[in-house]
Amino acid sequence: MDRLSSGNNLINLYRETGNETYREAFGALRESINLNSRNAEGGLWYYVYPEWSYLDGMYSLASFYTYYTALFDAHNVTALRDMLHQLELLWTHCDTNGTGLLVHGYDDSKTAVWANPVTGASPHVWGRSLGWYTMALVDTLEILSHQAPEWPQLQHRFHTLAEALSEAVDVASGAWWQVLDQP
Repeated sequence: MDRLSSGNNLINLYRETGNETYREAFGALRESINLNSRNAEGGLWYYVYPEWSYLDGMYSLASFYTYYTALFDAHNVTALRDMLHQLELLWTHCDTNGTGLLVHGYDDSKTAVWANPVTGASPHVWGRSLGWYTMALVDTLEILSHQAPEWPQLQHRFHTLAEALSEAVDVASGAWWQVLDQP
């Protein structure tokens, strides 16, 4: 995996060099997950935005959380369940438009100016955000064992997104729009 999150790069540098500074850094990143604010369903807030969860944050979270757990805390099934819960919450709240493409995020409080007042979902499919979420699925699948009970569900999610993305390609240009539902 040559496209790892910065947390995973710190882990790899520690494994290569044994330098404890790297271990302290990725240990602090891991602890920050426990300290991060969460909404009523346990969804992590995106930085300091209260009650807001975005697809973007899943790349740095899911691959790091899975990699760290696999290497240093393999018996911690709670951590793996939490990471999968984050992916699932976003899927559930952001699969709102009938295209198979996920909207950018959701506000669990349903009070943000952009939030749907009933679902809390953002109104648009943002290509960059969806790309980060898709790559989180790819990296998580690469890190998890094929025998992991969660693997088939994640693989299904990835295939569903890949199919929807292939259908969203602009026929004339062969590319995607930045906001996929607003060509």
